[in-house]
Amino acid sequence: MAACSPLTARWLLLRQRASNDVRGGSSAREPHSMNCTSIANRASLREETLIASGRPTLRDVRRDAARRTARLASEYSHMAAEMAQEATSARITTQMQLAALEKVEARCIEKNQMHEYSNFLVAVRRLDSEAEVEDGRG
Repeated sequence: MAACSPLTARWLLLRQRASNDVRGGSSAREPHSMNCTSIANRASLREETLIASGRPTLRDVRRDAARRTARLASEYSHMAAEMAQEATSARITTQMQLAALEKVEARCIEKNQMHEYSNFLVAVRRLDSEAEVEDGRG
């Protein structure tokens, strides 16, 4: 290693000293020293470096993620409301059609006109089969 970091150089030196010691001998090493810096200074220096480089900071990333989450939630609630409205209108339309069909059926049975009632049943079956073809079920 021609050019290594000071930490790697120190580790290699300590390792070499430890391997040169005699078995059971003392391997006195230099005491550890710590350099403490303020967390606020480190964070502000890091942010200044990121801002200067033009890359987004963690705060920017979190804000963008929060905006994207809010937008997705808004779109989901809007689509859910539209689907609920469509389902409600389809249910009302179906109920109206069923009421009209039941009214025609009751009138045919009441007048004892079985040929009209059979025509009615054939027409209902034809409507049902056409709906199956349109939906791709048939």
